[in-house]
Amino acid sequence: GVDTFGLYRTADVLVYLRNSHSPGFADISFVYVDTNDLFITGDWNADTRSSPGVFRPSTQTLYLRFVNSAGNADAVVGTASPLLIPVAGFVGNLP
Repeated sequence: GVDTFGLYRTADVLVYLRNSHSPGFADISFVYVDTNDLFITGDWNADTRSSPGVFRPSTQTLYLRFVNSAGNADAVVGTASPLLIPVAGFVGNLP
């Protein structure tokens, strides 16, 4: 339930994640997205853990993964408008 450091390098599309607030090498690293996609993170399935996702502007589609690893999307969500872009935030408990 605590956010820690992560880094996404667009040059080589690698994601690096650290599981503590201390210096050191990444605890987890993986290739995840195409350079045209926008990398995002969030708690997509209400398990109190953030995991990766991508927003593909060309198709206005979100591809969400429920665990911190490479692999196929666990959920795919299309947006209703080409004017929408993803943002980070916390919405709290939804009704």
